[in-house]
Amino acid sequence: MSLVEIATEPSSVAIFAVALYSSAGASRVKAKKQNDMIPFYYALTVIIWGTTWIAIKFQLGVIAVEASIAYRFALASAIFFLFLSVTKRLSWIPLRQQPHVIAQGCCLFSFNFVCFYLATDYIPSGLVAVVFSTAAIFNSAIAFLVYGRRPSGQTLLAVFVGTLGVFFLFFPPLTAPNSGARR
Repeated sequence: MSLVEIATEPSSVAIFAVALYSSAGASRVKAKKQNDMIPFYYALTVIIWGTTWIAIKFQLGVIAVEASIAYRFALASAIFFLFLSVTKRLSWIPLRQQPHVIAQGCCLFSFNFVCFYLATDYIPSGLVAVVFSTAAIFNSAIAFLVYGRRPSGQTLLAVFVGTLGVFFLFFPPLTAPNSGARR
């Protein structure tokens, strides 16, 4: 899988898993083995995204949002680099692909984080984390618009169910009399 395909994968855990697997230099994983890992990847996604609000909550207010995000990702990058180095899975990205990686980093891990951190001034950080999970919807749309890659039926179903869940989460407060942002 190329870096461009990784950048447009709907699942953030799939991006991480494919990056780890690709960096190991292995050629392919059998379909059965991949399917056996789906519950693990799902649980990992729930744990990671389900606890994102904790990091956001403790990071805000002490320093500027932009600096907070830079520190968070510098630490994550150092840990990831160290892990890949120790496990001998580190591989270098060719120069011709680096502009795509930089664009991915800016779009998926910089600009949107600034927006979501700033959103916590208006809605609780737990709701911000839930809304942030809709990134998979936009990744699928961008993959279709830019690369012509059609999302699978399974992806479309997941997008529908996820969007419906976010809708139901926000519907009661938005329709209540005197509704407004509450902290």
